[in-house]
Amino acid sequence: IDKLSIEMTNGVNSIVYIFHAEQNNEQLMIYHQGHSGGFINGKSTINSFLRNGYSVMAFSMPLVGMNNQPTINIENIGPIKFFEHDQFKLLESENFSPLNYFFSPINHSLNYLDLNYNFKNYYMIGISGGGWTSTIYPALDTRISKSFAVSGSLPIPLRVNPQDIGDYEQLVPNFYNIANYLELYVMSSYGHNREFIQVFNKYDPCCFSGTLFENYEKELYDIVSKLNSGNFEIILDDTHRKHEISEFALNSILKKIQTWSRIISDIDIVQKIRIRVKRNLGYRGWFYFRQGWSVYFAFIFAAINTLTVTYFLAIENYPFLKEIFPSFLHYIIIVPLIGIPFLVLIGYAHYKRT
Repeated sequence: IDKLSIEMTNGVNSIVYIFHAEQNNEQLMIYHQGHSGGFINGKSTINSFLRNGYSVMAFSMPLVGMNNQPTINIENIGPIKFFEHDQFKLLESENFSPLNYFFSPINHSLNYLDLNYNFKNYYMIGISGGGWTSTIYPALDTRISKSFAVSGSLPIPLRVNPQDIGDYEQLVPNFYNIANYLELYVMSSYGHNREFIQVFNKYDPCCFSGTLFENYEKELYDIVSKLNSGNFEIILDDTHRKHEISEFALNSILKKIQTWSRIISDIDIVQKIRIRVKRNLGYRGWFYFRQGWSVYFAFIFAAINTLTVTYFLAIENYPFLKEIFPSFLHYIIIVPLIGIPFLVLIGYAHYKRT
């Protein structure tokens, strides 16, 4: 376990823990808790990733959990103890945005990991306010390849229920005038091997329940698809009535990143073979020889052998077949004309069925 302590402007800090999996698969999941408490509330989720080989870097929101609640002296107002995010409005200026408190800890922590470890991929998951962070931060930092936001946000025009309005960080005009929520969803989705997935608890007692996301789901999916790089998806979780990352959601997320990891692993193997082939002349010749033999020569030789054997051992000995194929030349013309389309259809049917 590693512990990081990040000190920021006005004495606000962020305490970050890095939990290293015993069977480390060289991939790291960033876990971000919401407003309900520190990341210790996500212990079961963190343990699930650790058991599956994913190291976890755990964050709490500013002023929450192990993070401090400093007293800050505000000009013309006086000293104020900060314990709620809405108080951050008092710190806004032309030169400083309190959103720095939400994003800087993740950025500094990833920089630390880049310098000291060799993780192949960074993923991110969060619940509630942590779901909001898992929506916005990947839009700003493409090092996050896959991000999962559980009960994290809706576009502001769809926040028709009082419980969906959100805290300070969800409604900063200067920030969302640069990029609104829909644009941020696209930014988090876009890029090579990148993906952003929203998980909505249908019966969530806290926030963002129901199916209001249907107002933008298809359109946003089509936009990201047209960009031809990245993926956007929404998962509706109707298996419970709590404000949490359910077992269903967690299993769905694990399945996605495990499937993606296998694909990337296969790509890496192919790339390593290509590099080896390029660098080694002898190996290159042997590789090309095997390809030529197995794919072309052996196939053609087998076809010729089959035609020859079947004609001279079967066709010639049966008069009625001899009438259909008067000579070997007729045989090698007629059989491929019928056999090739037939075998193509069989191959197509097999491919579709499997």
